[in-house]
Amino acid sequence: MIIIQRQNMINRYLKYKLLVLLVFISFFLQINSINAQTESEKYFASAFGKYQNKDYYGALIDYNHAIRNNPVNYKLYLCRSIVYIELQEYTKAMADLDTAMKYEINDAEIHFYLAYIAYKNNNDSSALKSFDRAIVLKPDYAEAFYYKSMIMLSRKDTLAAIKFLDTAIMVSNEEFMYYFKRAKIYYQKGNYENASYNFKKCTELRPANSESYYNLGMSNYKLKNYEEACENWYQASKLGNTAARKAIINYCR
Repeated sequence: MIIIQRQNMINRYLKYKLLVLLVFISFFLQINSINAQTESEKYFASAFGKYQNKDYYGALIDYNHAIRNNPVNYKLYLCRSIVYIELQEYTKAMADLDTAMKYEINDAEIHFYLAYIAYKNNNDSSALKSFDRAIVLKPDYAEAFYYKSMIMLSRKDTLAAIKFLDTAIMVSNEEFMYYFKRAKIYYQKGNYENASYNFKKCTELRPANSESYYNLGMSNYKLKNYEEACENWYQASKLGNTAARKAIINYCR
């Protein structure tokens, strides 16, 4: 009887020791996890700053450190893929995006960059499919509409290209390139009124862009607004546009 009681006491003691050990291990793992996440966040912040300063190789190194410390954070793979895209390392970018999708399949950014890589590789069908998925997940994704318009333009479907640019501008009405591309399409179609409107908007968004003033001058000239055209070319010439200087010589009298 005494032996049995003693054995029960030993068992209870061992269970207690095991419980204490498990609590300690759990606490230790949590501390390590917190420390790893803190390190990962530190490298992430550093990488993001370097990326903004176009220090892509420095950003890449820091993202590598961040991922080693927190290998299940999908945003780290997404951000590193963007760096790879800047370096035109599309295969590595795709690998990171595929890994990101294993952790989060419904992130619009992942699908957008998958589409962008397909677009750069002239795989229009795949690009359109991924751009559409990005738009489903983020209906106001102006950049996705912009690249869909570029694909339509490459297919010489100018009506569809304008439609997607219209949507992009409706969502983000301060983006220079959207107006500039739409203006060029209108000009090539002979719609000089709309071309003039869009080029004028470009001069407002980027007053130092000589191409906007030059093309605005060309549109006004086609509309027989000769004085305005010469003034537009003069502004472009002051910004160093040589074509505008030739236009002044040839057309302004």
